[in-house]
Amino acid sequence: MELIKEFYGISLYFDITEDIEINIRKTDQILNYFKGQGLLIAADSNARSKTRYDPITNKRGKVLEDFFTISNLYIVNVWSEPTFETTRGSSYVDLTIVNNQLLRHVTGHVVYKKVLQIIKY
Repeated sequence: MELIKEFYGISLYFDITEDIEINIRKTDQILNYFKGQGLLIAADSNARSKTRYDPITNKRGKVLEDFFTISNLYIVNVWSEPTFETTRGSSYVDLTIVNNQLLRHVTGHVVYKKVLQIIKY
């Protein structure tokens, strides 16, 4: 396997108050721009799906599943722990997504719960 020398990383936020089709159109434009390049997308999808370990699939989740399938995008999240938690509940809305060009180079996926650590001297 040839080593990938570069890839592009994109961060997306799918506003829950907007029609998800708007976000899908924007994402499709990004895919077309980076066509043929390795692409990693970190997204807060605000969409729920059983295919991502969530106990429910909502309409947004189904629409997003279909888009990923036709666009050859792959979710590399592999854990069964919620990605968003509050006192009101939890869900699996944060996604790490790659395209075909980058998929063969993915060897693992790690989420660090404690991102910020304050060190006092």
